[in-house]
Amino acid sequence: MKLRLLASLFVTSTLTLGTFTIGSQPSSAQTITYSCAPSWDGVPTTYALTATGRRIAVIRWSKNWGGKYTPQFRCEQVSARFQSASEQGLLNYLTYGIKNGQKVICVAGEYGGPCRQMLFTLSGDDPPDRVLQNILSVGFRAQGPLIQSEDGSIQYYYDYEKFLEFLDSTEKTEVYFQLGYAHQSQGNYTEAIADYSEAIHLVNTQLAEVYYNRGLARLELEDKQGAREDLQKAADLYQQQNNTQMYQTALEKLRELQ
Repeated sequence: MKLRLLASLFVTSTLTLGTFTIGSQPSSAQTITYSCAPSWDGVPTTYALTATGRRIAVIRWSKNWGGKYTPQFRCEQVSARFQSASEQGLLNYLTYGIKNGQKVICVAGEYGGPCRQMLFTLSGDDPPDRVLQNILSVGFRAQGPLIQSEDGSIQYYYDYEKFLEFLDSTEKTEVYFQLGYAHQSQGNYTEAIADYSEAIHLVNTQLAEVYYNRGLARLELEDKQGAREDLQKAADLYQQQNNTQMYQTALEKLRELQ
């Protein structure tokens, strides 16, 4: 199927992306505006609105830190910081650093460069590189000489411009299917489910593979009821498409849930 092929290419080939060269011209990110709005399922989300009119979900704020740091509060604060960094032409790479003794996600103007503007802080148990993988996928980790962070560990930089270019040039359903596939391959099942759900919501898709993959991701999180519903939907669609092999595969997964 086309989507499976595209997703496979996304997971394998983007791992070899080279460093995105930043010239002296204004960054394309400066033509993008950022805002906080509820997603289709009501989760406060930082969105990027591109020059082509594409609205891209950058971060879903589902974690509640307590007190005033609600998902809505963080969404509004961080969306404003994305906008500020974009207007200043700083939003080329995402990386991490330390500010006031706390780990932070920040922007850098070039590969290996210092943090130019903080985007948001992390809780003590959030690994910075894993957080960035959840946002952008490991496929957009920039290549170059190893950079040491302040604590001596390897510091990674993620090519945010390349990430936006990819999303802005790809059909919406394919985008979220591919992101879901990438997250699922990395074991980020919660993010994968959100991506597959977005694909289904966008076009009320009848693509059996989206339901099948979301069912497997839900199974990994021990959501047996959700997995059963998705796998049954996938089986029904595979049967309608006369895809006997995948129909039998979906049924086998359903039998395992009984």
